[in-house]
Amino acid sequence: MEKYIGLIGVFLGFLLSQFATTWRDLWKAREAVKLIKEEVKANLAVLPERRDVVVKVFVELEKKRVLPAQGVPFLTESYKYNLHLAYSTLSPIERDSLHVFYERLRLADSYLANFEAELLKHLDLKLIDDPYSMFAIRMKEILESFDVIETLGKEFLAGKPVDVFYRTRQNGPPKKFA
Repeated sequence: MEKYIGLIGVFLGFLLSQFATTWRDLWKAREAVKLIKEEVKANLAVLPERRDVVVKVFVELEKKRVLPAQGVPFLTESYKYNLHLAYSTLSPIERDSLHVFYERLRLADSYLANFEAELLKHLDLKLIDDPYSMFAIRMKEILESFDVIETLGKEFLAGKPVDVFYRTRQNGPPKKFA
């Protein structure tokens, strides 16, 4: 009888250990999702200022003048360092939506950081006839991308992530996110 009590004790200890590990992992995942959501909110709060800078750059480009576009980069640390923890609690559509949200932020940061140097290079080397027009078109594209970023962020925070890769075909054709 005593050997069964010992086995039961070991078994119960094992179960409690597994329960504690699972509970801790679930708690970490939920905290990671909270951190990512806070970062999405912060990026949405910065978006109007970044949009304003791009509009000013666009206006200057139409006047054939150069205005630097670089600013403080969007926040991405929480997404980078917590996605692996939150991965199991996010649906595939949520993960896809976040991926596109953060990739668009990264591309905008990269382009805006290099914009002035690239424009000046095109002007110096005379690579194309009117680099101002080409760069103005790109600024319009960035503004459109900001609209997509805003939609993706708001919908994600509202618990209705956009199906950016068209995983579910129930609601007709996907919204334009290309």
